[in-house]
Amino acid sequence: MIQIEERLVRKPDNNIFNQGIGGSDIAVILGLNKYRTPLDLWKERKGLKDPFQGNLSTRIGLALEPQNIAEYKDRTGNPVAMYESAVDGWYRRSPDGLVFKDNVPTIVYEGKTSFSFGANRMFGPESDGQDGVPESYQLQVQWYMAKPFGQTIVGECHVSALLTGPDHRLYTVHRNDELCRDMLQVAEHWWGAHIVGDIPPEAGAGDHAD
Repeated sequence: MIQIEERLVRKPDNNIFNQGIGGSDIAVILGLNKYRTPLDLWKERKGLKDPFQGNLSTRIGLALEPQNIAEYKDRTGNPVAMYESAVDGWYRRSPDGLVFKDNVPTIVYEGKTSFSFGANRMFGPESDGQDGVPESYQLQVQWYMAKPFGQTIVGECHVSALLTGPDHRLYTVHRNDELCRDMLQVAEHWWGAHIVGDIPPEAGAGDHAD
């Protein structure tokens, strides 16, 4: 098993990241992303707008990813196995890794790194549990758990947050079956109506299934 901690920097595969609906896209479709609208996402998938190419914050996050994983492993004892981005029709996911037990995936690992002003306030205390994770990130990891990994439904995600301070916080997000089902329905409707149907969504408003 290839360990994610052995790699220094993971370079995003833009050919994969520009396909389908990924974990960071579902909040956009639901109108819960303050930086992108459903219309932005539609333009990106239609090739009418360049997708986000990263910035200083994302480059720092990638550079510090091994340290984040090391902090996580030190606290939990869990080795993190690399998970390659996968596309299944319009469904795409790219979690940072998986934790296995007896060759069966048991935990989704997602690392977040933020050294921006106010990062410590964006994430709540560990005692808040999954409520301490920003809403858009909760949706992201729920999206990763929405479909089985092979034949296995993974029921929890560990969010490892390396923050200004420096500070490290660890949260467990449990799979919400109803939310996962609803997100898949909304995403399938959005993809069919706007990408396959070639109808641009309204800017600034989240979509919903009929």
